[in-house]
Amino acid sequence: MENRRSSLLRYVHWEAEEEGDEEDDVASGASPSSQMSELEDVQVEMLEKARELFQLCDKDKKGFITKLDMQRLQSELPLTPEQLETVFDSLEQNNNGYLTPVEFSMGLGKLIGINLCQGAGRTDRSSHEETFESGWSDDMDPADDEEKRFCSMMEQLGAAQVFEDPSEVRDLWARLRKERPELLANFEEFLLRVSSYIREVNHEKESMEQALKRKETDHDREVRCLYEEMEQQIRAERERLICQEALRHSRSNLLQKELRSKEQELEKILYRQKKVTEPKAFLK
Repeated sequence: MENRRSSLLRYVHWEAEEEGDEEDDVASGASPSSQMSELEDVQVEMLEKARELFQLCDKDKKGFITKLDMQRLQSELPLTPEQLETVFDSLEQNNNGYLTPVEFSMGLGKLIGINLCQGAGRTDRSSHEETFESGWSDDMDPADDEEKRFCSMMEQLGAAQVFEDPSEVRDLWARLRKERPELLANFEEFLLRVSSYIREVNHEKESMEQALKRKETDHDREVRCLYEEMEQQIRAERERLICQEALRHSRSNLLQKELRSKEQELEKILYRQKKVTEPKAFLK
């Protein structure tokens, strides 16, 4: 615990060894009002550093941080992941699995304030808490209720657009958050996996639908080409048959004319022959 406090102290530039001499010099010649002003300046600086740490953890601007978010401080603080989890557990007093800005800043103030104000009374410590709580009150949105946190969590997991009706998921999440907060991280991990699987399935479904549409389009194009080709063949065959019929009809007319002409010639020959044979029969 002392190592964690020392690490946090170094980050917010409150190292006891560096400021010890300065505080002694100031305390020896400073009035009570100036000492109070310096304490307020220290509290304001602490609040700003607490805000900076919280915003560093809350990259998604959910309005709260989880134990997983706390791991983002590894590059800022000389603490191991296990130590950061311990710090989170020491700051998180409500056992709900997350820290609000006020809880984070007040808990951080208590961790550091114990070292800074070992000789101070309860009044100074209460003053620290009031400073952190009032300093963050402007940033807290009263409408940032359970619904907003659930939506933020779903956005963070990429599951906001996955479920058509997330009411059952929201009810289960709220119930776990109140009754079994230790299972909340497992539930969120489960949601992450389910959402990822559903997105993959939807992506495959969309890919298959697009492939089917392309195949259907290609099939329609092929059918249309075949239909047009058959129409052209039928039209050409019809025109050929019409031409053949016209040619046959023309030839038939020509043959009929020739036949009539032959018949007329035959009649003429028979008539001449009859004319020739009639006088001979009369002479006999």
